Amino acid sequence: MARNIQYAIKFRTVAHYWSKMKEKAKEAFIKQNYALGARVKFDFGEVKLEIEGVVKTYYLAVWASPASDYYWAYLYTNQKKAVFQA
Repeated sequence: MARNIQYAIKFRTVAHYWSKMKEKAKEAFIKQNYALGARVKFDFGEVKLEIEGVVKTYYLAVWASPASDYYWAYLYTNQKKAVFQA
């Protein structure tokens, strides 16, 4: 059995919620272009790999060049500073 439900909504209620929606932070995106080799992004994360039945933790370093869409990644066995200076 379908019901016919009606709600009385006043202008003030709608105006209040509308103003709250407009207060949200606005985002802006600026397209950036770089010359080849002018910029590189770096990210570092942890991965767990099962190799020959043994689960080990490795550390993944990823470099990305936004201008060329070139990515390079390397797995490290630890996070010590010496592995990056070699």
